[in-house]
Amino acid sequence: MKEKGIIILPGDKSKAEWLIKNINDSFIQNTINTYEDKIYQIACHINANEKMQSNTSSLALRARLNAMENKCSLNQNAHKDIIKNRIRFICKFLKTKGKDYDPKDINIKYTANIPQDDLMIAQILAQVPEGTISKETARSQFSFIANSLVEAERVAKEQKEEIDKHPDLPGGGEDE
Repeated sequence: MKEKGIIILPGDKSKAEWLIKNINDSFIQNTINTYEDKIYQIACHINANEKMQSNTSSLALRARLNAMENKCSLNQNAHKDIIKNRIRFICKFLKTKGKDYDPKDINIKYTANIPQDDLMIAQILAQVPEGTISKETARSQFSFIANSLVEAERVAKEQKEEIDKHPDLPGGGEDE
């Protein structure tokens, strides 16, 4: 066999079929799909190539992200500890150079890059009875508002400017 590259079998009825594994292609495809699915499950990640219905709600999409968010939260906490230690050591080093910094004065803030359904939040807030939650809490629910206190000041300033534009209305015009 080594010299000629062929197998010589004794007799006419001899077969060597058992040497070659005959597997149909659907078995191979199913195995590949199963392995791919298991990789996503073990990694706690979602398959972005998976086809979904076009009318899937934001809550259903959010539920798919749960495991990945938990994994990211664990990684974020570990990373935050690393950064805190680094800041602490930098502050100790700077203290030897005569500059005194307190590492507790430095805040670390992570912002997840997860799309939010602001339309759904707006609809929910519109249905909440007046006086149930504060306007600051309501503002803080929107993903595009970074600081609800600053936003409240901007709104008050805009309202005052709008009132000052109309001196003929009660409460309007410049105060004298």
